[in-house]
Amino acid sequence: MFMSGSYLAFIVLTMVIGLGAQWYVNRQISKFSRVRSSFGMTGAQMAQRMLADHGITNVAIRQGGAGQDHFDPRNNSITLSPSVFDGRSVTALATACHECGHAYQYAQNYTPMRIRAAIIPAVNL
Repeated sequence: MFMSGSYLAFIVLTMVIGLGAQWYVNRQISKFSRVRSSFGMTGAQMAQRMLADHGITNVAIRQGGAGQDHFDPRNNSITLSPSVFDGRSVTALATACHECGHAYQYAQNYTPMRIRAAIIPAVNL
């Protein structure tokens, strides 16, 4: 029942790569949260514009709590954290656009989005 050295090295390498990627992304999010966007819009306004530009009219945009940025296919809504909903930084707008991308995938009946929607209840357990 012992792990071989190569298997253990593979696990460690995978964790190092994952943690390195997470560190890099968090660093960029932090960096660009201090850079004001030149669009002059809030994250909520950008989300409304993105949805409208793609002809999506039935998705609600809501303000949630801190760290609650997500698209919920069960009620077809986008929830944005206060820093994104009211924020005007590059990070706020990018986060809003990212969540709109999920709404667009759902509207287009994108297969990986359907799979994601189907497994969410099990994952939330």
